[in-house]
Amino acid sequence: MNDTGLEEAWRRFSENEVSIDAFFRSSGLLIGTEEKSFWEADLKKDAELKKFAALAQTSPSFHLSEQMAQLCDAYDRHAEALAIRIHALPMVPRWYPDAASRALGNMATNLCVLGRHEESVRLGERALAWDPTNPFVLYVLAHAYLHVGREGDAFAVVAYLDERGYPSSFARDDVLAEQKKLGVKKPPKFEPYRADLGRLLRLEEADAIRGIACNAHDFFHEIYVAVSPGFGAGLNASPLGDIIKVRNHALICRMAGRDSHARLAALGLAQIPRNKDNPRVDADVLWGRSLADLVLEAVPADDANPLVSPDEKRRLGAVTAAAKEGRRAVVQEALWDPNGKVVERAATILKREKSERSDLEDAFKEALRGVIDYIGWGDDDPRIPQPFPLQKGAGAVKGDAVAREVIGAITASKKPISALGRGVKPAPLPEKVIEALRFPNGKPLPPSLSAWLTFDAAWAELFEDPSKPAFSPMTLVDVLKLDYTEWLPDQFPEGFKTPAKLRGEFYPLPRSGDQGIYLYVGEADSRGEYPVLYIDPEDLVIRVRFAGFDMYLAYMFGVTVADVPTAEQARKNLGGDAIDLADCFGAGSTWDRGTKAAGAKKKTAAKAPAKPATAAKTKRVSKKK
Repeated sequence: MNDTGLEEAWRRFSENEVSIDAFFRSSGLLIGTEEKSFWEADLKKDAELKKFAALAQTSPSFHLSEQMAQLCDAYDRHAEALAIRIHALPMVPRWYPDAASRALGNMATNLCVLGRHEESVRLGERALAWDPTNPFVLYVLAHAYLHVGREGDAFAVVAYLDERGYPSSFARDDVLAEQKKLGVKKPPKFEPYRADLGRLLRLEEADAIRGIACNAHDFFHEIYVAVSPGFGAGLNASPLGDIIKVRNHALICRMAGRDSHARLAALGLAQIPRNKDNPRVDADVLWGRSLADLVLEAVPADDANPLVSPDEKRRLGAVTAAAKEGRRAVVQEALWDPNGKVVERAATILKREKSERSDLEDAFKEALRGVIDYIGWGDDDPRIPQPFPLQKGAGAVKGDAVAREVIGAITASKKPISALGRGVKPAPLPEKVIEALRFPNGKPLPPSLSAWLTFDAAWAELFEDPSKPAFSPMTLVDVLKLDYTEWLPDQFPEGFKTPAKLRGEFYPLPRSGDQGIYLYVGEADSRGEYPVLYIDPEDLVIRVRFAGFDMYLAYMFGVTVADVPTAEQARKNLGGDAIDLADCFGAGSTWDRGTKAAGAKKKTAAKAPAKPATAAKTKRVSKKK
């Protein structure tokens, strides 16, 4: 490719490691900006276009960037749309076929319209590694092929789309018109394009797990796999969202070598009826059927294995039977099923058991947490991102700079911190007082907290009396006794040994759910920040939720900043990804994970909980190409 920016974006995309958390944060940012005034920009005006394009180059969300690019497309501002997509490409998860295929296909479209046909062909053909049946990519390739002297390939694609049942208005009419305009001849002989599953990208198991978990909970595809209560019945119906999900599921499984589950998804795709009254939906149905035929041709049926039987009832029975026989691995395997009912049964069984969770179970849990954290916001929840134009200087990673960004966003939006429901008015501390403050263990304040206290010392509830600031630390045992007695045995803390890594100071912070959130003054990272930990009440595992008080503030007030990975804090303060409290009880303990201890007291919240998060509106955004 001639464009060095495009080539560099491709390289970064090819090597990226997008996390589940980042995927849902990206979704949440789009939802938070959906109704904002900048969507009404008149891009016919050069001044507004310039301002909009510059703003788009700071977008931290591939979902949001794609919508901004589509707005540029609508005004025929294809160079600006391409620039936005180049910026966003490194954020697109390469383990998510639908997102990758669409992103690359839309970039190929921009290149084709801009007359960069060689590059359009190259990028379009690369997109086929994520889905060789994508009709929108094939449509663009047919046009680009005409311009680079590959007329045979252009008409091979048209013949394939005709063969698959697409109407002439989908591609044939346009390609014939382009042929006439260019004055090129139709080749006398050519073979239809043959979609080839062999050209699919290969996914490692860890990447496939991310893809399956995010696909199950993807907000923009409407229907959720029922991994948790209240999340719908699953992937075996026929709305457009389900078509996309089942197709994505089939591709991920095939790319990871899980062919039997890819075949199950293909069987579902093959049964979805056409909808000729809605050309957009009908195109997706034909797309799904094309993929289904390929998979069913390539993967033979395994009639001997009830877990991959076409009969849903037989699969459900196999999961129940495996659970009764103690074959946990078989039940875990059922989580790869494309049918939400099967997944729900397996997840329910696994949730009751006390043995170690599989990677896919953990991924489903992380995805659900992402839905709740970034998407399950009510319209009046203050964590909805502020209007994107207010987020000046997004990208600061120094703790004090991030805290000042949050303060600036609150001030600019004129939204008082009392909006979080605690009736708190800012109570700043004098700089001399802040400079003299130390934690009881002698450690200095993190830069973010020092900066925040110049604005307010009340909201975070770190001091009983902000006018006389003094820290009152808690130990891990204090925290567990206060917030988690419902999950602990009556004799706690007898037999419990606090891990050496967690003998620092805990400070409860305002939270938005039943997960305890704590500033942990243990070891500071290279930025001088201390981690914010959380304890999952369901399994009592301690993890790093935020890399510092600065990231916590940005999350709570919906201000977009460059993310700081939690790996360093986890290594320094947990000795790894997490600490399981089950490992802290001595031999012979009667503690039963996830089960309320007999006679246990009702849990008492350390903080007055914020208003419970409610489901976000399910208003649809405009469709991708």
